[in-house]
Amino acid sequence: AETARAFEALARQRKADYQDFISCMRQGSAFELRAKIQRFCKAILEGKRFDRQQTLDLVQRAMGEFEENLLLHPLWAARTEESLERAQDAMEHYILTRLHTRVFAPDMAARRIDAALRMRIAKLQFIKPDHLDIPANNRHPD
Repeated sequence: AETARAFEALARQRKADYQDFISCMRQGSAFELRAKIQRFCKAILEGKRFDRQQTLDLVQRAMGEFEENLLLHPLWAARTEESLERAQDAMEHYILTRLHTRVFAPDMAARRIDAALRMRIAKLQFIKPDHLDIPANNRHPD
């Protein structure tokens, strides 16, 4: 139960961090950073298709640049290190949510592998904690 509460608290914090990031990005002073991120996402989604590794390399380089821009931006410059890390995580979430299909399943081979894995996981849904000899005090209530 304690673990479940900790995860719930973490999920609430991440949601609040994401909402804070979005709120900051909507401010006029964030226009340039927002425009850079949007142009990058559009270029990845609508531009030339790269293989998975090239796409990952492009995204990682861009994320590094965007994180640097975020650190130097007046909206985030005065924040604590912990707050900056949470803002960077929120920015990563924002970008990767938009680029998910290109980053995590950029080609048909990757999609076939993902589909096969989903099918395998679905076939294992009959397994319950009793099958794994997990003590009752270590189980999630659901």
